[in-house]
Amino acid sequence: MTEIYLIRHGVTDNNVQGIFQGLTDAPLSEKGLRQAECLGERFREEAIDAVYASPLLRTIQTAQGANRYKQLPIRQCSGIIELNGGEMEGRTMEENMALYPKAVENMFSAPALFAAPGGESMRQVYDRVSRAMLEIAVE
Repeated sequence: MTEIYLIRHGVTDNNVQGIFQGLTDAPLSEKGLRQAECLGERFREEAIDAVYASPLLRTIQTAQGANRYKQLPIRQCSGIIELNGGEMEGRTMEENMALYPKAVENMFSAPALFAAPGGESMRQVYDRVSRAMLEIAVE
């Protein structure tokens, strides 16, 4: 049986500041790097055959931490990259609420209807990530 562990990247300064990141390529903060190190300890004794990450720096840094004791090659997979937040990226939630109130409302109360202006809809993300996860499982 194939098991896949899904790990969210460690914290970035943008996360702390409440800035919508999406495809913005921000590195992990010091706290995020410590979180990644803790993942290495968590997975130290697990049988792991492969490590995948999106091409974003924060996900690669997180994968490096989780992979600390395994030293497997980190396979970059663009299919699992974060949602393209379009015009919402780089803005705080307050800014996005003022500019895109319906999109923000949908993000929280009806995620299936969410679509980032100039970016992706949740349906597009679901379809993309589902395809990528099936490919990873087959590999």
